[in-house]
Amino acid sequence: MGGRSRRGLSPLVASIILIAFTIIGGFVVYEYFMSSSESVMAAGEGVIVNANTVYVSNTEKLVYLSGVNGHSSSITITQVKYYMQDGTPQTVDLSQNGGTITVKPGDKFTIDLLLPADAAAATLVYTTDAGETLSSPPVSLS
Repeated sequence: MGGRSRRGLSPLVASIILIAFTIIGGFVVYEYFMSSSESVMAAGEGVIVNANTVYVSNTEKLVYLSGVNGHSSSITITQVKYYMQDGTPQTVDLSQNGGTITVKPGDKFTIDLLLPADAAAATLVYTTDAGETLSSPPVSLS
């Protein structure tokens, strides 16, 4: 026979190399899923608002704005901006009308306002804990 001896890695060294590759692969997969889940969570942040209206006269309606804080930090609602049917914006400053509203992550809130009957849409203006001033998507008041 050929007299050549084939030598390979010892089983101990091969096991250590396989364990190292497994740990490195697991770390890479973990980092990938953590970064993609953070971007999905960040994309889903916002304030979800619903509106219910009750007409109290030909000139006024009572508007109930309810919603949920979808941000990962607290928000402070400072203003309600509403738009008349002709597109004219109006602002209700909550700091002068009962105070601002602080909402923790995931918590619900309700704001009751008496608005003109021809108010067509509303949006909330709020600040985050990071100091950003943002607005919710407009909600119909019809």
